[in-house]
Amino acid sequence: MDDLRLKQFVSQLPADPGAGIRHFAPQVPSISVRNFIASSSGSAFPPWNPTSLLAQAVYAAGFIYDPAQDIIYSRMDALQRQFGYAYGYDAAALGMDAILDCEPIFFDYAGKHWMIELWKGQYGLETGCEIGVYNRQIGSTSPGYALLDATVGARPGDSNQSHNLFFDCAKDNERLVLSSVLYKNGEVLFFRGPAKHWWLTGFKWGVYSQPQELTMDVSITSLDVAMRGALVDALEGMGYSVQVSSGTVSFEFASPTSHQPRSDLPSVVQAVELTDQGIVDEYNALDFPSNDPNTIADTSLARIKDAVSIYSPDFFVNSVDNLANIGAAAVRSIFSALTS
Repeated sequence: MDDLRLKQFVSQLPADPGAGIRHFAPQVPSISVRNFIASSSGSAFPPWNPTSLLAQAVYAAGFIYDPAQDIIYSRMDALQRQFGYAYGYDAAALGMDAILDCEPIFFDYAGKHWMIELWKGQYGLETGCEIGVYNRQIGSTSPGYALLDATVGARPGDSNQSHNLFFDCAKDNERLVLSSVLYKNGEVLFFRGPAKHWWLTGFKWGVYSQPQELTMDVSITSLDVAMRGALVDALEGMGYSVQVSSGTVSFEFASPTSHQPRSDLPSVVQAVELTDQGIVDEYNALDFPSNDPNTIADTSLARIKDAVSIYSPDFFVNSVDNLANIGAAAVRSIFSALTS
């Protein structure tokens, strides 16, 4: 449960503990308290430590393995936190064999422009979903911001300047309690949270999905009433039906309402779909007993490593440099200055 104290969470459950779980996963009455707590806190399993070459590569890339659900998920201190987020990254996703539904949610709160973005879809070898929390001080500017806003920040067809920005990852005191349940054709694939995080994710190796086959139950707990109101207004303005319980806002993400970068490149999407299906088929043919990177022989490292190294530093740097043409070293210096 990451930063939430397990004892505190359990003490808040109602007389029927399953009802508390169904607050975050209302369509999943079959999830047991044991499995929910084990998956969220790791208490029923020994801590996972990377021992194989592949596992060490996965950990270095910012991810951990969850044996309770046989999935990979992002660390709190993942290196991706250095690179913020912007539309240009979504536009570049096809280049890493990712076919995703992307849904940014914009609102202003406490002197900042906020963007909470949702993703679901196929990431090469894996089916997955994400919730990312980002913001930017209103009126903030610098040469680095100016370059990033003009390149990866530019959002075609959206005239709202506060949407056409590069956003920083949420600071520790801005992290939100997040949870999600990912379904494929109505069947649960996995769930994540509730956990206080800036980037809550889950990825299932060896599963091939198209974004339209996936739905996502999302719950976001706001920092206060003002944030909750801004978030609800933004979601309802996008056409979402939301449920509010205290500070927690819940809704289903099925079909995105925003422009999808991949819709501009249908022929590329078809090629990537074939590539992803081939990657998944090849992986499944190896017939590993689980997705635990520690159990995968080092001889398979070369065949799998590239397929799971999503959102590497090179991805972010190249996304900017392909538009700015200032060289990778200069881009890295900009990111370093913004996060120092």
